[in-house]
Amino acid sequence: MKDGRSSVIREACIVVAKISMEQSRHMTRYVPQFLNPLFELMRMTIAVMAVSSTQASRTMVSCIPDSKNQILNCVIKHATKDQHKLGRLRAFELIVLLLEIDAPRSRAWWNKVHNALKEGMFDSSQDVRTIAYETVAFCEIQQPGSCNNLIENLGLAGRRRFDNVLDDQREVRENVRKRDPSFD
Repeated sequence: MKDGRSSVIREACIVVAKISMEQSRHMTRYVPQFLNPLFELMRMTIAVMAVSSTQASRTMVSCIPDSKNQILNCVIKHATKDQHKLGRLRAFELIVLLLEIDAPRSRAWWNKVHNALKEGMFDSSQDVRTIAYETVAFCEIQQPGSCNNLIENLGLAGRRRFDNVLDDQREVRENVRKRDPSFD
């Protein structure tokens, strides 16, 4: 993962993704060792490296069970503390993937996600704020009332922005549902 050649990085990312799909139960303990370098690669200006690392991280998040919250902790660390906008942006995209996975979640899990979303909604980057608002709207659609504490603390402009994002998300879901009745 530390090699500077794009073809080597691409192949390494493909291998990590395939191992994550085939040996998901055995990859749990190695998540931080792989996700942290993948986040470094995501912000590279070389498109092959950035896209390959993004795809590998999405595969890891989607396939590897997160029984000890290692994936969540790693992703939230990057969502809140990454110095680069792209790292924070990709981390919020991975949080959406984690939310799409149908698994039981503890109150502590939700608290971690809500704290990350709160930071994201007030991030210095417009792009990060946008995806944080979209993630809160996604949470609200999935589990109505789950993000009330985040929404209540918004000012008037923030609340208007959230309502617009929520309406857009609902409209997109309705359009998809019309085309594909098996959606949801």
